[in-house]
Amino acid sequence: NAPQPAFYTYQAPGGAATAGKRVIALTFDDGPGPYTPQVLSVLEQYHVRATFFEIGENIVDYPQYTRMLVAAGYPVEDHTWTHPDLTTIPESQFPYQIDQTQNEIRSLTGATPTCVRPPYDDRNATVLDQIAQRGLTTMSYSIDPRDWSLPGVQTIVTSVVGAAFPGAVVDMHDGGDRSETVAALPQIITDLESQAYTFVSICGGAVQSLPQASAVYSFGTAPPSGPSITSNSPLLGAGVDLSSSGYWLTARDGGVFAFRGATFHGSLPQLGVTPAQ
Repeated sequence: NAPQPAFYTYQAPGGAATAGKRVIALTFDDGPGPYTPQVLSVLEQYHVRATFFEIGENIVDYPQYTRMLVAAGYPVEDHTWTHPDLTTIPESQFPYQIDQTQNEIRSLTGATPTCVRPPYDDRNATVLDQIAQRGLTTMSYSIDPRDWSLPGVQTIVTSVVGAAFPGAVVDMHDGGDRSETVAALPQIITDLESQAYTFVSICGGAVQSLPQASAVYSFGTAPPSGPSITSNSPLLGAGVDLSSSGYWLTARDGGVFAFRGATFHGSLPQLGVTPAQ
């Protein structure tokens, strides 16, 4: 049979376990770029999984951001070297566009992409075959809010949330001017969570979705004073932000939760785990 692209989480490598589950995958194309740290900060603040499809020449310009993503546990996948329409290039250019990007990501992070997303989602039999010959999956998407066109924050939110369905893969961007995408992300996440969606990564090995529990915490004789906290792990510690009336809570998985005006500075490496010697 001729190779086919993947459009849903359960068609991604390792994603079969998400079939029939109320999951959704946020993906980001065209990075890394100046807005990548902001996108990552929002994802970490809300403890949301996602996947990044990066351009090789941008990785060369912002290698620290690619390393940052992988260190934080986010799969970095192949979006070609220079972002051409792959249907218009000769077969002799595929090693340059795909293999070189694979090698750059592998050498920089130690992680090997398993998926390629063709730029502009343009593909034909040759493109699908060239990607399949390399043992890779052509990863498309099922929801496109066209955030790259800067249609407005609320339009991006409505386009994603209004089209959501179990197993959907959402295509957004962190390369270029992504101010509207960054602004839309918190509402997209909270709206989808209110509809009981769980966020998953795709490609990058097996799709990962950890069970989560929600609870309201208080310490000492203080009454519960904040919203319920959703975490993959028990909470281990608390800290007061002396510059505000806020505080932080830290979970065993390294997740940091900021409340009452405390500034969110990012999560931590997983706590309570001894590195392999």
